[in-house]
Amino acid sequence: MRNTSNQKNIFKIFVFTLGLFMLSCSNSDDGEKESEVNFVQVILNDYESSFAKGGAIAYILQADGTVTSGAIGESEPDVPLEVDMRYAIGSASKTFTAILIYKLIESGDLSLTSTIAEIVPEIVTDKIPGTITVEQLLNHSSGLHHPLPGSDGLFNYVINNPSEEITFETFVSFMDLPDNEPGEIYSYSDANFKVLGLMVEKITGNNFSTQLSQVLLNPLGLSNTYIGTSIAQPNQAFSWVNEESLKDLNRTAVESMGTYTGNIWASPADLAKWFKAIFEEGIINAGSLDTMTTFHPGTRGVTYGAGMFRETLGGKQIYWYSGFTIAYGTYCGYIPSTGDVVVVINNQFNFEEITAVVADLVEQL
Repeated sequence: MRNTSNQKNIFKIFVFTLGLFMLSCSNSDDGEKESEVNFVQVILNDYESSFAKGGAIAYILQADGTVTSGAIGESEPDVPLEVDMRYAIGSASKTFTAILIYKLIESGDLSLTSTIAEIVPEIVTDKIPGTITVEQLLNHSSGLHHPLPGSDGLFNYVINNPSEEITFETFVSFMDLPDNEPGEIYSYSDANFKVLGLMVEKITGNNFSTQLSQVLLNPLGLSNTYIGTSIAQPNQAFSWVNEESLKDLNRTAVESMGTYTGNIWASPADLAKWFKAIFEEGIINAGSLDTMTTFHPGTRGVTYGAGMFRETLGGKQIYWYSGFTIAYGTYCGYIPSTGDVVVVINNQFNFEEITAVVADLVEQL
């Protein structure tokens, strides 16, 4: 059995013990084949004691179409998690924003060297220099301050003001001056994708939700992917903090805080299909994909591209993005050597546990 460290605040959720709930692998509507041996459930079972009440799901889409999935834990009291539920994917939402930007670059409406001052001059301040380029926003080298962490950060404000609509102006009010000059170093910041989302709306004349649906969700048939609101949607998985269900949490502040950056919900099957589309189905052209996957040294052994990360887990290289939002954690990765996609989501967040599950799963592929 594996146990993660107990955490004492909402940023990293307590982990204790929980009995097993079952969910077997199933055929998808896309004709995917059922795995004979559910190694995913076997691995998840080893992590059942990591949760007080919530749990985790894992979904593997292999290159040949085989799907293997499993789940442990509860969505809400006495309701087990199920793989086909919809989950908040946090910052994995940024992959959608990135692809919308690449589509605008491919259409000639934008370029990697376009600057903030050229596209959205109305947001230029001492906190948001106009010289920052689209490429620097995509690869988190803009220097823009990340305003979420800390007791005086935006995340803590959201926790204490759950019913407040978080506007772009509110977001900026929590930003400090840039941490470094544009292009100097990698420094992750939600501010980068806030600006990119505003660019999408400015150039297209559509709100982000409309552009997302018209350009990506509808053409790809991602019918279980949507932008979150304060109102729970059908078949939505709920999250936990310790042994407290967040089913009745007012998510107005959480979801509006994540506009352009972290407020998309998706089923695991949709998320796996989405990553397949990025790397295999030509949703962006080869030049855009090359830009996205040109990686640079980052921190903690992780390398970053322009809208995607890369690391080695379970002995294999993975292109990935992760996400955290109250109180869900998501990891979605594509293994270029095999064409397999791995999705792990928990509803009682602990990122160490997520990456450990991913590593164990990848070892079996």
